[in-house]
Amino acid sequence: MMYRSGTINTDHFFSELEDRDISNLRAFVTEEEIETALFSMGSLKAPEDDGLPAGFYKENWVVLAQSTISPVAYFSMQHNRIPISICNEIEKAQRDFIWGSDDSNKKAHLIGRQTLCFPKSMGGLGMKNLNIMNRAFLDKIYWELIEKLNDLWASIIWAKYNPNKNPHLISRAANCSSLWKNLAPMWSFIRENTIHIIGNCLNTLFWRDVWLDMDRPLMELVLPNKNVGNTEAKAWEFTNDHGDWNIGKLKCLLPNDCIFHIESAPPPRSSDPPDTLA
Repeated sequence: MMYRSGTINTDHFFSELEDRDISNLRAFVTEEEIETALFSMGSLKAPEDDGLPAGFYKENWVVLAQSTISPVAYFSMQHNRIPISICNEIEKAQRDFIWGSDDSNKKAHLIGRQTLCFPKSMGGLGMKNLNIMNRAFLDKIYWELIEKLNDLWASIIWAKYNPNKNPHLISRAANCSSLWKNLAPMWSFIRENTIHIIGNCLNTLFWRDVWLDMDRPLMELVLPNKNVGNTEAKAWEFTNDHGDWNIGKLKCLLPNDCIFHIESAPPPRSSDPPDTLA
């Protein structure tokens, strides 16, 4: 309806969604919904882009379970931490789907889930452990967040939650996004399984990061009853005026084998590239 002011009243053009509708849109697509949709079609109806009709997919439950149900779960897992109990429920539904079981019609599962997860070359179906896949998806996002600091998406996240781009200072704020809430607790795991390849040493913590070929941080190797001072000190701070490692300062804090590894590492130069993770 056109008003005198020249504006259009759109209040009645679009109806608002009820809470129940919103919840349904956010919910997982279940195997029952997939089954109902598929078997409500005629066998020659709804051909796919490859020309195969619904009847083909009705006869290929295993392939459907692997190529449809798993990706549906994977989509939500890419940016959310899914409780292991839900992962177990999805895997159970997937197993039941393959063998044709439901609450009213139980059937024996002739092959264990572990065997189904084997690669096809080993006699399995190549299905995945959903809890492990969930962790792998989030690990990948975290790794790219660290490795691609200057990408637009990463820059926005760092600017909002950690302007200094320092992964050692990551914390989970009460009002942060769900993605950040899932990523923040993972830093300790990432740090335990990565090594710093030093360049100019501006971003490597001397005591807390793993940067020597020793598989653990120097903080764990300090001599008994010795105080290292600032555990957040960067590696470049342990060079002398000549640009070499300040071995004299370190000999009273670390055992000889650690000193040997430090001497074997090239001291940082301002012209060196930034440190990287591996």
